[in-house]
Amino acid sequence: TFYSVSSLKVNNKIRVIQISDLHNASFVNDSKLIDRIEKLKPDVIIYTGDMVDSQASSDDDVINLCKTLANVAPSYYIYGNNEVEKKSY
Repeated sequence: TFYSVSSLKVNNKIRVIQISDLHNASFVNDSKLIDRIEKLKPDVIIYTGDMVDSQASSDDDVINLCKTLANVAPSYYIYGNNEVEKKSY
């Protein structure tokens, strides 16, 4: 979903990609998601929690996705309740 927001406090256009609540889901090895994000050329990527599932045995897919996207744009991660419950970070 695309949103356009304006503010008198910002002079330049900024493209923000916000990703949330993947709960360890992957998208065909995440290549489609990564390709789409690369084509959008974001200025920043923000993860807003619950990227992992507290019950999952492995978070490798999510960690690899975040590492890959960190090469696309500066990235910031906010914990959700699943990350807090998992307590492995």
